Amino acid sequence: DIALYKWFRSAPETRVTIGKSVDCAIHMSWDLSSDIAPVQAYVSIKHGHATITAIEEGVRLGNSKELKPDSSKHLHHGDSFTIGNTKYTYIEKDIHTVH
Repeated sequence: DIALYKWFRSAPETRVTIGKSVDCAIHMSWDLSSDIAPVQAYVSIKHGHATITAIEEGVRLGNSKELKPDSSKHLHHGDSFTIGNTKYTYIEKDIHTVH
């Protein structure tokens, strides 16, 4: 679990970068076997919505569709994306599921 809100709470214009570079907010040092770029993607807030933006090829959405470089997709509660061998799931902190 990685709490993105800690970045956005103090600076909503922040880009949370994901990749192999040590300069990335989410430094994917654990995924040694995948071809991950120094900066593969970033998550940001656009118009009040969390958004994933691909910088390089290799960002797959939950439906296995690849997000093309320089393309973005709004993230909704429960949406997932994969970079390398790591699956990320976007969970809204304050949403309560009704059963």
